[in-house]
Amino acid sequence: MATPLDTPIALTMGSRYVAKSYHRDSMKNGRNTSRNKSQWTIYPVDEVACFVDAISEGWSDDLEAWGLHIAHAVPADLGITTRDDISRVARFRNAGLYWSGFPADYRNELRDRPPTIILQRWSQANLIEKYEIARIRSGRRCSLSN
Repeated sequence: MATPLDTPIALTMGSRYVAKSYHRDSMKNGRNTSRNKSQWTIYPVDEVACFVDAISEGWSDDLEAWGLHIAHAVPADLGITTRDDISRVARFRNAGLYWSGFPADYRNELRDRPPTIILQRWSQANLIEKYEIARIRSGRRCSLSN
């Protein structure tokens, strides 16, 4: 069954998640034609799985969660930023009644940079190198950028 867009879905962990269509409707020929919203390039079911993994792995607090789309044991592309850069980091926000998320632009948006504690957990899980923590926090290129 396909994951519905713009409709809260109940998850087994007690949360509700909404995959927003406006983070999916602006891709043409591999480019983001929306200058306002980043765009997922993974399927909605993978978006939800990314969120579930972020919560279950402890990459979250009460208001935000940070996710990675893992393929072959490494972070893989999950979306396109408003600047047409590849994103491998997802940012999820708790809107009160449900969570929703989008591909983050950590290189250009300070608010899209995961907290140090999350980056340390990714490093401990061998998903990023320890030296990349400072690079991500300062918005520089690393294995999570193109």
